[in-house]
Amino acid sequence: MVAKARRVLGYGGAFPPYEGLKKKFLNAKTFQRALRLKPPCM
Repeated sequence: MVAKARRVLGYGGAFPPYEGLKKKFLNAKTFQRALRLKPPCM
């Protein structure tokens, strides 16, 4: 789950400290929800 989130939200395998990601983690009730990815839209 962390690896998948890093590929989508991160850069070079790390999570950059940008505001949107910070809000996502702060507003999540659990660690799993913070890393949950939405399914791709087609």
